[in-house]
Amino acid sequence: MNDFLLDDDFDLDFKNGDFSFGESAEQHVKLILTYSPGQLKAYLLTGAGIIKSKNGTITRFAKNNIRRQLISDGFKIKKLSILTSGILIDGKY
Repeated sequence: MNDFLLDDDFDLDFKNGDFSFGESAEQHVKLILTYSPGQLKAYLLTGAGIIKSKNGTITRFAKNNIRRQLISDGFKIKKLSILTSGILIDGKY
């Protein structure tokens, strides 16, 4: 999947005075995980909202929510693990 690329702060990335364009699958996954439902006006149900769980525990509900959000975007998940160091997602668009 190719799209406009974002930098680490989710702002548009520029190279040589123009928009960066390239492989964006990882970027799409990051955005879906960080968006909360209701943030995207065109897709009100999109978003796992993991930022809200940042200082709490990730429950089975949150894991299922992440899985459901990615699958609804067309991502094929092979393995999804919640680790103390972060979320491990193995799959592809």
